[in-house]
Amino acid sequence: MGSSSPKSRGYLDDEDGNPIAFFSPNAPLFCLRLSGPPVGPRLAPTKFEPGVKYFVGTSWPASERARWNRRGQPDEAETRPRQRAGQQPYTAEEKAWLKKHYQGEYKSLMSYGLSIYDEENREEGRAIMRAMVSPDEDDDEDEEDKEKEEEEDDEDFAHPADYLFDSKERAWIKKHYQNCTTFMSSYGLKVYDPDDCQEAQHLVMDFMSDDE
Repeated sequence: MGSSSPKSRGYLDDEDGNPIAFFSPNAPLFCLRLSGPPVGPRLAPTKFEPGVKYFVGTSWPASERARWNRRGQPDEAETRPRQRAGQQPYTAEEKAWLKKHYQGEYKSLMSYGLSIYDEENREEGRAIMRAMVSPDEDDDEDEEDKEKEEEEDDEDFAHPADYLFDSKERAWIKKHYQNCTTFMSSYGLKVYDPDDCQEAQHLVMDFMSDDE
């Protein structure tokens, strides 16, 4: 709040330091005006009488007070621990998907070099499977036929990690690691982790540059 002057009894500034309101110098009580002195908007005659003391009361609803107290605090969803993609066991639909595409969890894990007897491996397998399956997967026969044709057209993309690399990189990986998923697993990188995928791409480029 600014100091008083002959034209006002003080003024209010915004966050940039510009005056946005002032107190009329002629009013018996503080009377707020919303433009530069001495003009201000035309207001109705004051209801306050000179020489009379007034008591102003305010109320603050509990709901609004609680909302104010919560300001700046993270939402409940943000404070709740994030659940890992493979933490929960397979649903009935996911088991059916595995049986259809891999004949079950055991062979699914084997295809990625994972063991069904290691719980961490099983969790990783569930995460891989969920990264591969779209949440709104269409079971329509025409869609399945289309996917089958696409798979037959490009056998290079047999593993989910194959899409991270171009044809030369996939050829180099196949020569040294058999497939892209095995390559990533050998360096402790997860197919469903974006940061790990990016690191895998950098590793391949570095290895290929060393071979040249």
